[in-house]
Amino acid sequence: MTANHQTDLEFARPEGTRGRPMLPLQNSFSPAESQRRYQAIAADRKYVHFTRIPRRIIRCLDYFGVSCDSVVVERRLRAYYLFIGVIDNAIDSGELQVSQKVLRQFESRPTGFDQSTNISEIALVTERLINEISDESYPEVLNALYALSAAVEHERTVASMAEYIEARKQVGQLTAQLSFVVIRPLLSPESGQICHFMERVGEIGCLVDSIIDLHADRLAGLPKFQITARDVFRLVKYSVKNGVELSIEYPRLFGLFLEAAADTVLDRFRTHGSSQPQRVVRRTVTIEAAPTV
Repeated sequence: MTANHQTDLEFARPEGTRGRPMLPLQNSFSPAESQRRYQAIAADRKYVHFTRIPRRIIRCLDYFGVSCDSVVVERRLRAYYLFIGVIDNAIDSGELQVSQKVLRQFESRPTGFDQSTNISEIALVTERLINEISDESYPEVLNALYALSAAVEHERTVASMAEYIEARKQVGQLTAQLSFVVIRPLLSPESGQICHFMERVGEIGCLVDSIIDLHADRLAGLPKFQITARDVFRLVKYSVKNGVELSIEYPRLFGLFLEAAADTVLDRFRTHGSSQPQRVVRRTVTIEAAPTV
């Protein structure tokens, strides 16, 4: 590695953020130790599914002919999706107020951690994502995070499968839209069409996650309404129908969609086989949902 290149796990100052003052870290961890911890989080098998998403998005950008520096875009997306993975894991562990903590950290926009001897994974990945977001995108990203958090809260209050499907679609759409906003300054001007595509994929990804996690949901008492066999059929039918329509519209990306779906299923085997039963299912993240791209 030369002095002019950093890996996607290094704490490089992204373009568009260099004008912000960088305060010295006030905690007991050195920058090198913080970087080591970040690398360890990225290598954790709990987050394998999330760290693979950026590469697939890059392939979609190539398909649509969107020009960009793929190394920088992938690094920024990796920071975003690893952030989602860590938040997701915290929610699975019962930290239901984690989104509010993250929003407060985004509001304060720190350039270093608060003084502490025990910096959490959440604070670490949030700080990394904050440093990856350009100045021009930051207000929009913050607004999108608030909208996404509100959508997730609404999802927990739905009273029927029809409402549940619409809520899941909204969460997936907003999550994908946020990922686009994060990388938009790095893309060529003709990138507008990719946002709508990503939103559609995000919707379907959330629905697929809902099907996979339906049993865990019911054990955890979610959703709040009673799910019947007819509800399950409706969810599966709607998800398959939309997935097939998207695959027909973009046949050259069918293999990519299939790879993403398989990775999502395998992710459940990796996590469920080595952890306690989930209190809140994985799919309710970002702040609670990652599009399966």
